[in-house]
Amino acid sequence: MGFFKVAGSRLYSAGLALLGRRIDPEGWYSASGGFEIGDGPVEYRDLVKWGYYNAWGRACINLLANGVSSLPWTVRGREDKVKDKSPLMAILGQPSEDIGSLPIIKSVMQHLLIGGEAYLLQKGPGEESPNRGKPTRLWVFPAYEVAVTPNAKSYGDILGFKRGTETYAPEEMTQIKLFNPMSPIGGVSPIEADFYAFMANTIIMKWYAGLLVNGARPSAQLIGQSPGGPSQTAKKAAEEYVRALMAGAENAGKVTAPPPGFEVKAMGLGPMDLGLTEMEESSRLRIFAANGVPPETVGDHKHATYSNYEEAGQRLYQDTIIPYAVTIAAVLNKWLAPRFGEDRLTIDMANIPALQEDKDALAERFSKYVKSSIMTPNEAREGLGLDLVGAEGDELLTDMRTVPLKQVAGEPQIGTTAPKESTE
Repeated sequence: MGFFKVAGSRLYSAGLALLGRRIDPEGWYSASGGFEIGDGPVEYRDLVKWGYYNAWGRACINLLANGVSSLPWTVRGREDKVKDKSPLMAILGQPSEDIGSLPIIKSVMQHLLIGGEAYLLQKGPGEESPNRGKPTRLWVFPAYEVAVTPNAKSYGDILGFKRGTETYAPEEMTQIKLFNPMSPIGGVSPIEADFYAFMANTIIMKWYAGLLVNGARPSAQLIGQSPGGPSQTAKKAAEEYVRALMAGAENAGKVTAPPPGFEVKAMGLGPMDLGLTEMEESSRLRIFAANGVPPETVGDHKHATYSNYEEAGQRLYQDTIIPYAVTIAAVLNKWLAPRFGEDRLTIDMANIPALQEDKDALAERFSKYVKSSIMTPNEAREGLGLDLVGAEGDELLTDMRTVPLKQVAGEPQIGTTAPKESTE
């Protein structure tokens, strides 16, 4: 693929051309043209077919999407105070006044993990309406539905968005993406990062299914019987026979009548001999690694690398779910939140259930600091995300157990002289 001029910038054209995505004559960049994977382009539908329709891939995507959308999202307004009701939370799809899963954020996560990009479109009434111009609804679109044109004067900025025949300004639509070293405006999903692991895992399972359907017999090969070798016509017939009836996972183990002049010879190699079991396990682990998911959190306990499920859950949140959430919150607070005044979207880290054990350990450590007069009660409460208790919480406390017993009893301390009794 050659280099294109995109908005007059060779830098952008080089990156986009190497990425293998479609650029139309007007300079629009689109993910619908396919992704460059290894030695060739892969269409978006292939990412869905081999990634999301893979059992382990789907489990990872749903686990992460549910985890991010179900975090204790909150809205803070003026003076950093938490707001019980906010139109910002409502537009993200909060089902009730209580903190719950946000459908918009879940959809964003699903598209990010499949295509590496997600797009948000906001529409609402004008400034003259009772809502004062605040948007009332958000739509989420996958990468293949939206094209963008880059800003040649500003690295990584987007001048506009296009979906179908409609064009939108950056104020109306925004992009959330995962890092792509080949393009400042394109994303790379976990499926793209290790596409062959997803594909291999699915094909191996199809191979196993083919063995079961076809009597669990290993595949065979064709051996020519003619002394002088088969004719060209016979060779072509044999090649077609192999392609149609012997090649591929769906034909694994199938036994059929050979074409004239050939005999079927069993390979004598089963799945264990071919190393399929090890390959399936290896590809499964690569899928987990690409998504940043500990194996036991999606049901694969054989390859558990943590001492218990609770610890694995903590690592999942700390290493994967929370970083994804922070990325999404940063985009929303820059693009959407200003339309709602001083409101901004935050995550109540102190109330994440999976991290509760860490919170207990932190509370115990702060408690020791307070008892040792290293930290005031209010400093400890602030570190735990709790409300302050007032002026008395700003005083250092003294543990009575650290005070000398003689001082508590009123007796003189070592090195001092007891006061003389008055003789008057």
